[in-house]
Amino acid sequence: MKSLEDKKKIAIFGGSFDPPTLAHIELASEIYNTHNDIDEVWLVPCGDGRRDKSLRTKGIHRYNMLKLILIDIIGENGPIYVNLFSNLFRLGK
Repeated sequence: MKSLEDKKKIAIFGGSFDPPTLAHIELASEIYNTHNDIDEVWLVPCGDGRRDKSLRTKGIHRYNMLKLILIDIIGENGPIYVNLFSNLFRLGK
């Protein structure tokens, strides 16, 4: 079993991302670049059931748009990634 020091440190940046913008990517980059102890930043768009905000775009489309923006600007090999909210619950398994 890995010690706490050996485990990857991930910052989770959640939001509606409706629509995703370059400002979201810039903020994620700023989080990564100003916190030396963070290995990755994950952008996690909220699901479709959010009640406090009227979403115009389905979650899967916001997820895919974020992925396309990241690939275009940063590339496919991080340190910033997009993850579905539902996947966060499977990480411990």
